[in-house]
Amino acid sequence: MENLRWGVLCLVTWFLFPHISGAEEFLYLPITRTPVITVGFCGYRNPSGSCHGGIDYDVRDDGDGIFAAAEGVVEIAEDGWVNTYHGRRVYGNYVQIRHNNGYHTIYGHLKIGTLEVGVGDEVRAGELLGTGDNSGWSTGSHLHFEARDASGHKIDPYGESPAYPNCGANRLWVNCPPTAWVDEDSDGDTWTVSEGDCDDTNADIHPGATELCNSLDDDCDSETDETWPLIGDACTFRPTPLCERTGVWVCEPLHRGTICEGDHEVRAERCNSFDDDCDGEVDEDWPLLGVACEGGFGECRASGVWECEPLVGGSICNAVLGAPSPELCDSLDNDCDRETDEDWPELGLACGTSPCGGSYICTTEGLYTICEEIPSTTEVCDGVDNDCDGETDETPAELACADTNDCTEDVCFFGLCQNVARDRDGDTYADDLCGGSDCDDLNPAAWEYIYDQRVLAGALYSASNSPSLVWTGIELGVAWVDWRYYPTEIYFARVNSSLTEIGSDVRITTAAEQSDFPTLVWTGSEYALAWSDWRSTITRDIYFTRIDSVGRKVIGDIQVTAALNSTSSYEPSLVWTGTEFGVVFTNGENGDIYFARFAASGDEIGSELAIAADPAIQECCPKMVWTGTAYGLVWNASVSGGQEVRFSRFTSTGSPIGGVTVVESLAEMGDPTYPDLVWNGSIFSLVWTGNTTGNYEIYLGKVNESGAVIGAAAQLTNTVDLSRHPTLVWNGVEYGLFWQEVSSTYERGYLMRVDRDGRRLSSEILFSPCPYHERPSLVWTGHEYIPAWADCRGPDMYREIFLGRLGCGW
Repeated sequence: MENLRWGVLCLVTWFLFPHISGAEEFLYLPITRTPVITVGFCGYRNPSGSCHGGIDYDVRDDGDGIFAAAEGVVEIAEDGWVNTYHGRRVYGNYVQIRHNNGYHTIYGHLKIGTLEVGVGDEVRAGELLGTGDNSGWSTGSHLHFEARDASGHKIDPYGESPAYPNCGANRLWVNCPPTAWVDEDSDGDTWTVSEGDCDDTNADIHPGATELCNSLDDDCDSETDETWPLIGDACTFRPTPLCERTGVWVCEPLHRGTICEGDHEVRAERCNSFDDDCDGEVDEDWPLLGVACEGGFGECRASGVWECEPLVGGSICNAVLGAPSPELCDSLDNDCDRETDEDWPELGLACGTSPCGGSYICTTEGLYTICEEIPSTTEVCDGVDNDCDGETDETPAELACADTNDCTEDVCFFGLCQNVARDRDGDTYADDLCGGSDCDDLNPAAWEYIYDQRVLAGALYSASNSPSLVWTGIELGVAWVDWRYYPTEIYFARVNSSLTEIGSDVRITTAAEQSDFPTLVWTGSEYALAWSDWRSTITRDIYFTRIDSVGRKVIGDIQVTAALNSTSSYEPSLVWTGTEFGVVFTNGENGDIYFARFAASGDEIGSELAIAADPAIQECCPKMVWTGTAYGLVWNASVSGGQEVRFSRFTSTGSPIGGVTVVESLAEMGDPTYPDLVWNGSIFSLVWTGNTTGNYEIYLGKVNESGAVIGAAAQLTNTVDLSRHPTLVWNGVEYGLFWQEVSSTYERGYLMRVDRDGRRLSSEILFSPCPYHERPSLVWTGHEYIPAWADCRGPDMYREIFLGRLGCGW
């Protein structure tokens, strides 16, 4: 008998959908059929969650419908919880509802792609939410149903019901006998809920009532305002004969029909030959239209009439003004700024020093002023214009100050002999041959300069790393990993040649889990970006997208590794060949290197190819370049006894050219070598971290176009510290190298110039006192090197992206 009563109540609540407002108990089971409880509620014991805080209901393999236990508002839908276990979201695909009394219910492990509701939706008790499954951290198909009170504490849905105490303890609140819920006619309209009254609080709403135009279902036929199908359609109306406005059909105030209702906002009249304020008059606020006027000042003044100015909506004098010209010293207002000869405030003032005297006058051509004064004696170094030529202590006064030091300039300055550092080209930078920093003291356009700037600050107290930098010819594009939201996401920004950000940061990814390893390229008209992230929550995958020249995403994210979902992929390297994109990446626990192609539109060409696959060797950290006819690839291989730097070539379609070249074999190392690769037009140049001398240093090797090693590797660094993460660029004449040095007390970022044979052209130039261990990036703009790195000089030592500059007028 108890089972019979329970079945009848389920059928009643399923078909009637009563609208219960403010109830604390859950009037519906969250599953359609008679439930089978697999795990019960044992209360909330401690923050670790060791005690089961909800009720698990069995779900059939073909899925059961999951329904709201009470009315409320959807707070979360399909988003997943941030906390994970074994790499999977705990609740999987789930819905969380906030109820009118402040309580919450959670429906976990729903089938992906079946949700019927979204965030912000208002749901009734018994409304379909989705289909049961086993998404997230689940041991089989089941529904995890959880209830929380207004304070967020998990509560037992089997406990005593505060509204129906006669249900007794250890009874699901919806299990109350029929006497606990009475089918009443609360509004006195002679219709009960069981008879189809869809609003038992309003006597005007019941089956058979007249449907009014009021956005309500007056006749309880599950349709609203169905007699007026044009509601919401566009319409036009004319408030005045000179004014027509657009609107939409809406219910009229008495709810008997519809009216065309438009924008009733009082609009300001504009000067545009139209009745903007709908008062029957046009441009009445500008009575001077057509009246003569004059504009401009000085030599630019002209006549015209008042007319409407279309952009501002006001009036303007249409006088065509004369073009201003540079101000001359000629008693005329040449630049039309209401001032005359303002650039020469000294006009008429006394000038000259004893023994000279006079006043300033304009020169004949009007370009400057001169002092009319009386010449006197020969110039001497005494701080006085002795020869009355407008200059003080010039040659020959300076000749008396000369010394015998070739690295000084001998001048008379403020009446005293001065011997200053040599600056022969007058660019304010001293000659480097005399201890200064000017590398070409005969060319004022050339000097050495070093500069670093915190460009991409992100959010306060966040962390940024792994920048990827490109030069477009006029500006810089940079992508990086940012922690301003959890988990990490990929951001993009544009930076001008003065290292000032253009606009704001652009968030590229919105993955549910961590995104990292960005690699950015410029095609000549837009950017392309590849990276890896955990949006599947099970494996890390490689994604690709296109970004236009102003930083807007052109296409959605494309999964490069769609055919490799069973294993994780990471460390992508992206290349633009001029017609298509190529990307290499590491895949799987054994670290095989894969290659994929994409058309300029972003469509994948063919399937991913394994181009370096050996089940006995751990491969990682690939870097790829395009020569114009083929790809070159360098990577790190973990072999028995240590590491190897390996190189290979392949065609644009992924076919190998020749075999694999071992560029360098290294002693046992704890970390990968993280090699980098460039093509200088005739050979491949590689840099890596090696420990040939017993200490980790940066080495440079060369490989010819046929894949053969050229000579021995050149050691570029020699310090007691650990040198790592090298990045290399070729500027057409020499290489630029940026790397990190790490000791037990600090990390530092350095830049060095190197010739084509691996010989140092400069000393190690310190750029950052505290770089982060992620890979930096380096570009050549045509006249200077610009590195990017993660630096600890953000607020409270948080890492931010810094950019620097090094040049010498090349």
